[in-house]
Amino acid sequence: MTGKQWYYAQLRWAVMVEGKQGLREWHDAAHIFLSEDEQSAFQQALEIGRLGEDIHTEGRRRWRPDWQRL
Repeated sequence: MTGKQWYYAQLRWAVMVEGKQGLREWHDAAHIFLSEDEQSAFQQALEIGRLGEDIHTEGRRRWRPDWQRL
């Protein structure tokens, strides 16, 4: 037994367009993962969130990370 516990993180990204006011849409995701403790799980959830950020310009979308690399 590794001493790890299961944690659940529900993430939400706000999609906005540069130079325009307001929100365009939301992107939601839920992740279940193993971690050592609550603080480690929180840091891991933040990393998952950062990897899920997209940078795109109107009409073109750049590379989206592969979740399997975590």
